[in-house]
Amino acid sequence: MKNELVDEERTGILGLAQESGRSNTEIFVKRLKHQAYTKSSTDDQVLLICDGHASHKGIEPLHFAKEIGINILCRPPHFTHRMQSLDVSVYGPLKTDF
Repeated sequence: MKNELVDEERTGILGLAQESGRSNTEIFVKRLKHQAYTKSSTDDQVLLICDGHASHKGIEPLHFAKEIGINILCRPPHFTHRMQSLDVSVYGPLKTDF
């Protein structure tokens, strides 16, 4: 990863990259550990909606998220069109026509 991508960003920005360009469980756990901005706790929990990538479903991230008050909801594969219906019904046809 090029450090220039995050050099001039706000304090607290976390830049992570994998040599392969793909995310993995280790990177996902690092992101969860960097969750200070959510101020989640077991008394004041938050919901994190993820895609169904394998890195989001490992035992380590699920246990860690539970400890810090983050509930993870993984969407099923090929479900984006249901969650982002404007992309299919409005913006999709506009992209095709223009």
